[in-house]
Amino acid sequence: MPDIIELTIGAYTHGVTADRGVFRAWVAADGSAIGLRGVTPVSPTVNPTWVVSSADGRFVYAACENEADGAVAALELSEDGELSLLNVQPTGGLGTCHVALVNGGTHLVAADYLSGSVAVHPVLADGTLGERTGVVQHEGSGPYAERQAGPHAHMIAEDPTGRFVYALDLGTDTVYAYTLDAETGTLAESSRTRVASWCTCSGSSGSSSWSASTTGRPGR
Repeated sequence: MPDIIELTIGAYTHGVTADRGVFRAWVAADGSAIGLRGVTPVSPTVNPTWVVSSADGRFVYAACENEADGAVAALELSEDGELSLLNVQPTGGLGTCHVALVNGGTHLVAADYLSGSVAVHPVLADGTLGERTGVVQHEGSGPYAERQAGPHAHMIAEDPTGRFVYALDLGTDTVYAYTLDAETGTLAESSRTRVASWCTCSGSSGSSSWSASTTGRPGR
C-alpha cells in the first residue's frame, strides 16, 4: 500500500442517525485510494462541523454547530487509532462554527456564528476542556441585510507570533484582534479593522496558508 494520510472529518449530524459524528478516514498520498476507519458520535450535542488536532496528535477538538446551544467537544485518539469522546462544554453562545487552539495549545477559542460571540475554554492536562473562562460579544451589522442583520463570528486564527488572536465576523465585516490572558483565560480587544464589503482576505506564513471571507454575500 502507498503512503497514507490520516484524516479527521467533521460533519453535520442533525436530521440523521445518532451514530454520526466525527469521522476518521485515510487517503493514499498518491490519491489512488481512500477508506473510512470509523465514526465517533458526540451526542447529546450535534454537528461537529469543524475539527482541529492538538500539536501532538493525541486530541481532537470540535466546534458543535448547534442552533439551540453552542458547544465545543474534546476527543482522544488512542494508540490503536480509536477516537473517543472525552467531554463537551457549552460556549454560552449559539451556532459554534469554528475553533482554534492558541497559546501553545493551552486554550481553545471558539466562534459562535449565530450569537456573534467568541468564547475561551482552557485545555486541561488530560486533554479535556474546562468550563468557559472568557467571552466577548460582537456588536453591529453590515450592508447585506439578509445575512448581516447582526454579528456573526465565523473564524478564529492565531497570528504566527502567538501575540494576537483574530476573530473574523461575517455580520459586521470586521476583523477583531485580541490578546489572551493565559492566567485568567480571558480576551482583551487590541484593535479592530472594518473591511470593505465583498472583501476576501488571504495570506500565508511558512508552510501554512489561510483564506477568510468577511463578506455577507451568499455562500461562505
